[in-house]
Amino acid sequence: MAVPLRQSLRVASYLARQRLARREKFPLLVELEPLY
Repeated sequence: MAVPLRQSLRVASYLARQRLARREKFPLLVELEPLY
């Protein structure tokens, strides 16, 4: 996984916010799909 540290931190903070908002479905998977 060649993901820059800054981008992974941004994704982690985004995931934390989504988890705090208790959203089970969000478009993060669509954004992460091309990275892997």
